Amino acid sequence: MSLSAGFGEGFVADGTTPPPPPPGPGPAPQPDVWTFATGPWNGMPTTELSTATSRSVTWRLTDHHEASLTIDGLSPQAVNIRELEWDLWVLWNGQALFRGRIGPSSDTGSENGLSTQFGAADYRELLQRRFLFEGDTLSYTAADQSTIAWGLISSTQAKVGGQLGITRGLGATTGVIRDRTAYEAGASIGSCLDQLSQVIDGFDYDFTPSSTSTAMSFDLYYPSRGADRSVVLDYGGRVASFTRQVDPSTFGNAVRASGADTLAAVRQEAPGLATDPAGRWDFQFSDTSITVASTLQGKAAKALADGQYVAPSWTVTLPPGGWGGPTDFWLGDQVSLVVRTGRLDVVESLRVMEMSLALDDNGSDVITATLGQPDPKLKRTARTINRRLSALERR
Repeated sequence: MSLSAGFGEGFVADGTTPPPPPPGPGPAPQPDVWTFATGPWNGMPTTELSTATSRSVTWRLTDHHEASLTIDGLSPQAVNIRELEWDLWVLWNGQALFRGRIGPSSDTGSENGLSTQFGAADYRELLQRRFLFEGDTLSYTAADQSTIAWGLISSTQAKVGGQLGITRGLGATTGVIRDRTAYEAGASIGSCLDQLSQVIDGFDYDFTPSSTSTAMSFDLYYPSRGADRSVVLDYGGRVASFTRQVDPSTFGNAVRASGADTLAAVRQEAPGLATDPAGRWDFQFSDTSITVASTLQGKAAKALADGQYVAPSWTVTLPPGGWGGPTDFWLGDQVSLVVRTGRLDVVESLRVMEMSLALDDNGSDVITATLGQPDPKLKRTARTINRRLSALERR
């Protein structure tokens, strides 16, 4: 009788257990699923726009998001869509990444039928069309800037027909105390939010849609949105193509800022101007809606700080399927860009300022990201990332 008889197939003659066979190939990675859907703005999506073409979305860190598509205007998916009454949702693998009110549209009829284009803008843009009226007595003394921001949103949502389903989300407390005692009738809620956020020690903000309910959260990010994801975008690797642009018109080291006629203009110069290799470069801005001297001072300081960093703007395009979702990298995040070709020898930490999606008719996605200089508040982190990259290069 064989020595292995009676022990079954799992043993060999010496009585030991053989190693398991090597695993077979795992399941093929599943492609990302992008869904464009519409429905009444005060409800949930009711119609998936599966036949739409030319689908695109652009997300911005410091401005509104927008989306667009083209669809057969005779199709059942299109006939119920109503401008200003319906929202457009864009979901990535079931996660809502965009929600905006459908507004502009264009219908073209011909012997080939009816072609309809729809555009949608998010609720940050919608709040540009909400205003303060007489009787909206918004006045704050020694209040957290997040409280002021939420007060602006609450004011418009309390009006007849004004409820948008926006709830308070991240960043209810920043520790930055401000006075705002001069909000006037006729001021845009959206503009007031932007002015409040874009001063020294301001914040980033967004309206985050829910995937499971009609609510949206007002998320405030202080001091800035984003994180270091340890992502490296290298040309020839994760980057299929890029464009690099330098705009010297944004540079300035001496600013003149003016507000309402009742305010004296503010003049500020950058420290070290006398020894700046570029010499003196003046710039100015005017915003007559600013009526508080401290706000004008803050805007001037922020403009001067931003003007010190004239850096290239990069737009990088990833190959189809080359993005891993918001946890890969997203608005405000810092990424490391590596471009080494010709006169360019770049290893730099940059911030994601904008992201865009373009879907072809087969649902294959192309993601582009616009990268800019990190916020001055993030410079120390950026230097740490650059040191880490340099260390990796020396290995």
